[in-house]
Amino acid sequence: MYPRIALEKDLIKVKKLWEYCFDDSDSFNNYYFNNRYCSQNTVVIPQANSEKLLAALQLNQYQLSFKGLIIPVSYIIGISTLPEQRGSGLMKKLLCYTLQEIYNRNQSFAIIMAIDSRLYKKYQFSFISDMSTYHLKTENCRSEKNEFNLEKADQSHCHDLALLYNRAHRQHGLFLNRDSDYFRELLAELASENLHLYLVKNNNSGHYTGYLIYSLTESSMIIREWCYLNKPTLYRMLNYIYQHNMQVENVEITAAEDDYIKHIVPINKKTDIRMLPFMMGRIINVERFFDSYKTNAKQDFTILINDRYLLQNNGTFHIKPEGNKLVAKKTNKKCQAECDIATLTQLACGYLSVSQACQMDILKIYDKKVLTALNEVFVGVVNYINEFI
Repeated sequence: MYPRIALEKDLIKVKKLWEYCFDDSDSFNNYYFNNRYCSQNTVVIPQANSEKLLAALQLNQYQLSFKGLIIPVSYIIGISTLPEQRGSGLMKKLLCYTLQEIYNRNQSFAIIMAIDSRLYKKYQFSFISDMSTYHLKTENCRSEKNEFNLEKADQSHCHDLALLYNRAHRQHGLFLNRDSDYFRELLAELASENLHLYLVKNNNSGHYTGYLIYSLTESSMIIREWCYLNKPTLYRMLNYIYQHNMQVENVEITAAEDDYIKHIVPINKKTDIRMLPFMMGRIINVERFFDSYKTNAKQDFTILINDRYLLQNNGTFHIKPEGNKLVAKKTNKKCQAECDIATLTQLACGYLSVSQACQMDILKIYDKKVLTALNEVFVGVVNYINEFI
């Protein structure tokens, strides 16, 4: 039972495995396997001397905007195992093979959305992005009227949606880049799940300034994502939610950690705000990753990295600035600091500060002079990743 890349003939078996493991609608499953599934980006474990598949996952491909640079990444989704094979070690085989496969593809980073983080921490994935959820009464979303209106998005709006999204999130240190093709696929996905996407338009200028994606249940409006360029647009979207108060009593809004809504909505006993660690990531190739690391740092340093699964990352690296980027090379020099690949991922993504890592004893400092260099390189930022497949 050895993992391999899927063959075209495996599609039906991969789909059946997915359908058993995930509670998705038939319309979504048909959309996904007709439009998004790719055998070359699927890892499977077949039963020995049989056509039966025991486990599978997909590596969906994205472009990550990271500190102003674009790098290709694999988004690991759809990890599924036959019920009678669970607990037999297949997941370890699957993920170990997958990590090496991503490395062999010359990609330096991978992401995964964890249902239970304990499953993936053992493979040295760590959280890199949080989301906030706001649970409000729709009647409390009433806001001032303005010259903005909403219109339902269709395929003709994909270019405008891409411009909006990338402009709205450019202040975030890390986010997945989206283009027109992405939004064409997203509109088809939303249709399969009975979700709605509405654009906000400034009637005076004629420009689109935001959008929101939502679904309606019997009692709630669920905002899966919203995006806006200014406060009047946010006010208009809140008012749009308020206009549903006779239809649904509650609204749940998922937003970036630094979303401005927390400065506007009433905060009282009827308001429930939760922070949700949302996306995990992992550096796959240390040297290649730092080649894409934009920085104004001036000092170099040495750091010992511990990676239990990708031994290419195991060892001491000399990391030094060259121009506005970094170069990381293995060295025989004495290390000034030490951490594992999971901690390095959080530091590099700006999710964890150097001081926090030291306090938690997951970053060990052997030369206090290195602290200045580490703080120059690892600067805290807010990240945003809100993709589901």
